[in-house]
Amino acid sequence: MFVVFCLALLLSPEVTAAGQDRLERRGGHWYWPGAVPAGTVVAVAAWADVEGLLAYVNVKHEVLKGGSGRREIAWAPADRFPDEGFYAMVDVASGLLATGGWELGTSTGLEVQVAGRSSELRISGGPSSPSYLVVLVARPGRGVWALVSPDGSKYDRDGTENGEQWLSAFDFAPLGESQGLETFEPGDHIVVAELRSGAVIRTTVSGR
Repeated sequence: MFVVFCLALLLSPEVTAAGQDRLERRGGHWYWPGAVPAGTVVAVAAWADVEGLLAYVNVKHEVLKGGSGRREIAWAPADRFPDEGFYAMVDVASGLLATGGWELGTSTGLEVQVAGRSSELRISGGPSSPSYLVVLVARPGRGVWALVSPDGSKYDRDGTENGEQWLSAFDFAPLGESQGLETFEPGDHIVVAELRSGAVIRTTVSGR
């Protein structure tokens, strides 16, 4: 089984303004309006070309350098990405992020369960079962990590296609200069995109 997942790292000067939490698309470019580049920003794109039980994968990355005093972050991928998909930019220094493409939802049915310091998180519900997840974790000042996990895959610790996934912090890939992830921590920002349905949710790990 196969899904499209594209990553790009923008090495522009650190984001000193929060900017909007929604990306804008203009032609073949993605923009984060109001965010002033001044450090490291990770940009992510993910979508699925599904044909029955099959989906097709493509992975690319780009490195861009900024610092010209622009009042927004711009991302111009080498290839054109589809309008329907999941897009995000994350400022590593602050943990601030903005998303584009599929809308963030509050009634998607997806639920993320993780509390306090833990090495596992549970993602359940959602409109599609089995699920096909892209999960981003942003820790302010520390890094950004990502995992692509089909339901029942080697990354899903319960090992079954049941609409529920147990994911380990150790399986998340560091993006940019981030170190390996060992646990989820209070204050971590988590974004989950379900690639079959287009459902997207965002949450922050609590201290409980």
